[in-house]
Amino acid sequence: MAIDFNNPQPVITAVTGSWVVPRVESGNVDTFSAIWVGIGGTFGNTLIQTGTEQDCVNGVAYYSAWFELLPSDSVTIPTIDVSPGDEINSSITLMDPNADLWSVSVSDLTSGQSYSQNFVYAAKRLSAEWVVERPDINNALSALANFGFVTMSNCRTVVEGCPGNIGEFTNVQDLMVNRQRTPLVEISNLSIDGSSFSVKYLQSQ
Repeated sequence: MAIDFNNPQPVITAVTGSWVVPRVESGNVDTFSAIWVGIGGTFGNTLIQTGTEQDCVNGVAYYSAWFELLPSDSVTIPTIDVSPGDEINSSITLMDPNADLWSVSVSDLTSGQSYSQNFVYAAKRLSAEWVVERPDINNALSALANFGFVTMSNCRTVVEGCPGNIGEFTNVQDLMVNRQRTPLVEISNLSIDGSSFSVKYLQSQ
């Protein structure tokens, strides 16, 4: 789910989202999934993002928190031990527009562990995003892990200084599909208050 504009302007200054880390099921191949919030990625090649990853490699499930400032690689956050069932809150906030200073924060509300760090990054500020996806692994698109079902809630942003839920702004739903254009997931409509939506796993690739 993303908020964007037909005539893009540098207007997005914050994004936040919450979810419960889903348990992933093992299969015959290695599979991966990422849940994140971000700013950028639409109308440009910049993207600042943070969230969790839920993977299954060699039959073993792995869970982690991370952040990424493209084109740099993602960075695992070692101070947060992520487990399935943990409630996560992630946010990205522009602290100083003149210095391109951003704050990236992730909190595991279940364990009480958290991470917050400031970064100087020239993000385009053209879109706010809430994403459940199969990430690139070793520069190749991965197979999607069977995460079952996940709900992204508390999905808020700040546009031109005005805070609001996804549903209060023009938004676009982007469905994950395979090469045959078959959906890998099913995405619900926004909740009545426009602050949450759910994603259901259908197939890995």
